Amino acid sequence: MQLAAKETWSPPTPMPHAMFVMIKGYHLGSLWLAEAFSRIDGCALYFEYEHCMRKLVPAWQQPRREATKGQPRTIVGANATLNYLRTSCTCSSSVDKLRQCTGCQNQPGSGSVCVAAGISLGATGEAFIQHIVQLRVLEPKIHLLVQVRSNHVKHAISFLRTGCGSPNHQYKTNIRPRMYIPPAVLLERTRVVASVQYKMVQLVEALAKGAVAYTLVYEAMQGDLHAEIAAILRAVRSRK
Repeated sequence: MQLAAKETWSPPTPMPHAMFVMIKGYHLGSLWLAEAFSRIDGCALYFEYEHCMRKLVPAWQQPRREATKGQPRTIVGANATLNYLRTSCTCSSSVDKLRQCTGCQNQPGSGSVCVAAGISLGATGEAFIQHIVQLRVLEPKIHLLVQVRSNHVKHAISFLRTGCGSPNHQYKTNIRPRMYIPPAVLLERTRVVASVQYKMVQLVEALAKGAVAYTLVYEAMQGDLHAEIAAILRAVRSRK
């Protein structure tokens, strides 16, 4: 993974509303969270913004496929992400908030006051980590959050249930096969998801220098999604 061409850094500007980056794993209900969060007037949360980071890079800046030999594509610079965080909460609908990689600077806003704008990131490769570092150089008040799952066994099952080619995977038919996971496979996958999550939490704590704004737990979302969204808003707005 490579960063796009070096940017000209501008000095930080006053932050009119709360902005945040939520680093997460997969199979955590993060799309559900993004959709619910973005339905709130004046709020936006883009699900897995790493796809925008790749898509916003002009084709001529991408290396030729034969030259990369399967290496990941270039990602856009941090200014583009900051632009999304600064403008997305004025989008006129939740659909726009979820689909507009560049925010709504060229669209009529909803007229509402911006409250909070965020992105979630499932990618934690070196280029994405540097992107977050550069983003917080541009705007130091951007908060870092982390999303985790406390039940590692169920988390492991969710991976094994949806793996392409797995006998447990549901295909286009509505017939769901009875699940069977060998105990040794389940145990190994449980160890993997627990280790990956532990390393992710350590990474976010290091990036935030110990000041992680909020740790969102999937099981708490299942219990009361609205309460967890309210907790996120309190955490990022109280630290502006």
